[in-house]
Amino acid sequence: MPEFTQEGTAKWTVWGKINQTKFSIFHYKFPLIEPIILFEGIQLASFADIAAMKIHAIEQRGTKRDFVDVYFLSQKYTLEEMLMFYQKSTLF
Repeated sequence: MPEFTQEGTAKWTVWGKINQTKFSIFHYKFPLIEPIILFEGIQLASFADIAAMKIHAIEQRGTKRDFVDVYFLSQKYTLEEMLMFYQKSTLF
């Protein structure tokens, strides 16, 4: 059985580790722009939606982790595409 360690909470957010993998679960106020991905029974946001969320995170706080995530997302999408995803997600 995987070991879960809760490291913190904030309004609408829980973060922690399962074994040694860090994760966060949170409420995202904008609608998703692509369908949910089902992976081993867990609902996940698409890479395009994660890119939109990361642009939003950089706009709000801009931690080092957010920029690292955008770097890895830039292997799949251009910055222009990521900005377009963010714009599309906030139009609703």
